[in-house]
Amino acid sequence: MARAHTALETILVKRFWISGHSLKWARQYRKPGQSLADSLIGIRVVEPRRLAYALAETFGLPFQTYLDESAIDGQ
Repeated sequence: MARAHTALETILVKRFWISGHSLKWARQYRKPGQSLADSLIGIRVVEPRRLAYALAETFGLPFQTYLDESAIDGQ
């Protein structure tokens, strides 16, 4: 999981979505058991949508910005 955190941090900083200072701040204020992603959202240094995009990229998953709810099978 440490690799995923490193990749996530790299993506966020490389895209200028967070600064190195903001990353340090998020680590400092992270509560025990709290993920870095939750800490970043909690201290409001990154938008949830950008974080979701970076997480998808970290794990090699597609990111869809719009979800057509009528296409979801309700069974």
